[in-house]
Amino acid sequence: MKKKDLPSHYFVVKSPFAQLLLVGVKAEEYRSVPNQFANKRLAVAVARSKCSDEAFEAEAAYWREWWDSPQEGETEKAHKDLMDGIDKDIAEARAFFHETNGCGMIIGEIETEEAFSFPGCSGVGVKSFRIWDKKDWIVSPGGLGVRKMP
Repeated sequence: MKKKDLPSHYFVVKSPFAQLLLVGVKAEEYRSVPNQFANKRLAVAVARSKCSDEAFEAEAAYWREWWDSPQEGETEKAHKDLMDGIDKDIAEARAFFHETNGCGMIIGEIETEEAFSFPGCSGVGVKSFRIWDKKDWIVSPGGLGVRKMP
């Protein structure tokens, strides 16, 4: 990937959140100061700290439950199809987690929506996501917040 094709900024996300974010299971990114993340195309780096398989399973279960709330007007078949897709995405994230847990690399990108805030929670919605080809991964310098790409 050419430098001009890369997002101009990145941010660091811990495992398993990064893996679930980049396959589309995690639909929101929670941040205490969400405005710096809102309405942007951002590269996603996986933090160098590893987490356990149990932590992955707990977070995957949380997001599966989040998606498992039927929407008004949604047919039973449409909801089943959605959940089958979520289960497939979680399986993909699980394999990706084992490959990238604690890797310290910039491995993909997301496009975010408006910031939101309600008592006890703030963040941004995720509009789109993409895992880069492994050859395009970049060593992450780390850091907090939104930072310029290396």
